[in-house]
Amino acid sequence: MTSNSNLLHATDHGSHTLVGGDLAIISPSGSVAAKSKPRTRLTKEAAKILNDVFESGLRNPGMREKQELLERIQALPGTEDYQMKSLGFWFQNKRSQWKLKSTQTQQATTSSSSSTTIIRPSPRHLKPEKIPLLHTLFYKSNTDPPQELIDTWAVLLDADSTAVSAWVAAEKKLSLASFHGYPPQHPKSPSTRSISLDPQRKILTPKSSPEPPPLPPPPISSSHVLRPQQHQHQEHGHSQAVIAPAAPRSPSPFVVVKEESKPLIIPTAVPPTTDPIRSDLLLALHHEFSDPQRQRSMTAPYPYQRPKTGKELNVLFSSCTSPMEEFLGRVKNGSLERFGFKREWAQTR
Repeated sequence: MTSNSNLLHATDHGSHTLVGGDLAIISPSGSVAAKSKPRTRLTKEAAKILNDVFESGLRNPGMREKQELLERIQALPGTEDYQMKSLGFWFQNKRSQWKLKSTQTQQATTSSSSSTTIIRPSPRHLKPEKIPLLHTLFYKSNTDPPQELIDTWAVLLDADSTAVSAWVAAEKKLSLASFHGYPPQHPKSPSTRSISLDPQRKILTPKSSPEPPPLPPPPISSSHVLRPQQHQHQEHGHSQAVIAPAAPRSPSPFVVVKEESKPLIIPTAVPPTTDPIRSDLLLALHHEFSDPQRQRSMTAPYPYQRPKTGKELNVLFSSCTSPMEEFLGRVKNGSLERFGFKREWAQTR
């Protein structure tokens, strides 16, 4: 009897033999087919289990979790030979796909928000103390300033010209030039006509109305109930009941007059609270720089030249700086209190 290692069984389809302890199939043509590898492809049921676990937040399970998942998968039909190594590869590939999808979604959201977001000019680039002064220049001098005038305002306020231009553009876009004492003039409508007192009728009537407004209907009381008379008269062959009219009623002493409607005023984000002295000074400088007659009248040794920077503005007013500082110092130390100048004035100006 031959040994098991050399045992050969002949069949109709081929021969089976043991080669090195492993089972091999020898086809009729003589080729050797190796034993099939363990199954690594998941069934739908097994894939659903893993996807549910991944979506629940367990994206990088430990060894204990992997062992429990492997036991559940191997208990399903068709995945009895599923291996731990294949399970680790599945989670690794799933994490890569999830990270790539998250990155693409974030980029698409960022691109969509940036394309739909409107960058609106705002005064946030200006210092808070500059905004009331800019309100003064804008509303009391020119609500449609050219760029040259905007640059001059920036020099006067010691602010960035781009920020001032953005603020002016925002105000013009929102059409708020009528705020704070400069409402637009609208034609008077019938609802806003002035009211006068008619001495003959002793009631309030609109000026343009030739007749007084109608009186409101009298309230119905028990003394004014209309009752049919007992007698009847014949008209066109039919009998009709005659209703006695109520007693005449004296005119009401007052009339309801519609209140005048006021135009809607939309306030800006930062209402101007300006210092009167600073406002007057800014307006004086603005008109001084904007006056064309001033340019023709000024000659050497003080030729007119519009300052372009804060340094040039300081040079222009250098002759007034020293006396003003001396005056403010005397106000601050109290030597001018007898003339009515208080110390706190020098600290708030």
